[in-house]
Amino acid sequence: MISRSSSFGYKGRNVEPKQVSHDLGVRYVVGGSVRRSGNRVRIGVELVDAANAIQLWSANYIRELEDIFDVQDQIVQTIVGAVEPEVTAAEWARARHAPVNRLDAWDQYRRGTWHLYRFDRDDIFVAQECCQAAMARDPNFAEPCAAFAYACHLMLIFDYVTDRERTLREGLDAARGAVQLDDRDSFGHAILGRLYMMARDYDLAIAETQMAIERNPYSPQAHFGLGFALVVAGRSEDALAPLLKAVKLSPRDPNLASYGTVLATAHLMLGQPAQAAEWARTATLQSSSHFIAVMHLAVALNDLGDKVRAQKAKERLLVLKPDFTSSYVTRCWPFRRQADANRLVKSLRKLRLPD
Repeated sequence: MISRSSSFGYKGRNVEPKQVSHDLGVRYVVGGSVRRSGNRVRIGVELVDAANAIQLWSANYIRELEDIFDVQDQIVQTIVGAVEPEVTAAEWARARHAPVNRLDAWDQYRRGTWHLYRFDRDDIFVAQECCQAAMARDPNFAEPCAAFAYACHLMLIFDYVTDRERTLREGLDAARGAVQLDDRDSFGHAILGRLYMMARDYDLAIAETQMAIERNPYSPQAHFGLGFALVVAGRSEDALAPLLKAVKLSPRDPNLASYGTVLATAHLMLGQPAQAAEWARTATLQSSSHFIAVMHLAVALNDLGDKVRAQKAKERLLVLKPDFTSSYVTRCWPFRRQADANRLVKSLRKLRLPD
């Protein structure tokens, strides 16, 4: 990322993105225009892969200028939330198609994160291997440490490992290492908070995710991490705001299935099955959906008395995870209050799922 003072040199000049890429040593360029008419402003933005002269994304925004600073904040949040997933997708595609023997630490890391967000057991193990390769190539590179820790979190929450204590320990070590390498990185703090959550250290989990937000207020992962920690800590009402913020910041986020799932959890804990069903349904419609989202949909629909659709969701759940039992909740979800875990387990038993 290049400072705005460097980019200001191109203001008012008709310069090709490829030239900007060459001059500043960047691959992606965000450009735009602002037009004003009376009390309205039209802002056009585009994201370009400058090295290949390919437009990845574009959008137009029209706003009323009642409060210029409020408009500025809205546009910044919207653009950051839209651009980050597009850049991530472009980097995933580039890393996946590069020859293995030519992958540097960054490419290994990006290839690893592509596998992470598939939420499949084999993919998560491949992601860990990619992150380990990236760390071996560059021991001072913080992001693959955080991504490796994130993989450990996913293996714990998806019940993909038998030695849970070892996986938790490895995840905590990697996340702490990421923060030590780069204390300014929001993602590292967000993932460290996620691992503290799995260790049932709720105060540290909340503190770390709050630090992640302080370092990058526009990080959906940071806001989601705080919301998730608050849900399992028994504070579902407080969790709604950061969880909804994560969705607002990045409505096309590859992690949206998880955002919707935890929002469904929060509403179930608050006794709001209708809202839970809507968020669970949203989660199941994502390309990165997983069995936990379907589990929440089955529970919410059954609580609503919609037995037919609840049964269909249950059948889908057992297709995605044939060995699923209701004990999954108490084994893998670190609820502070036993009553919250029991709330889900009781609903799963009503669906006649095995213990």
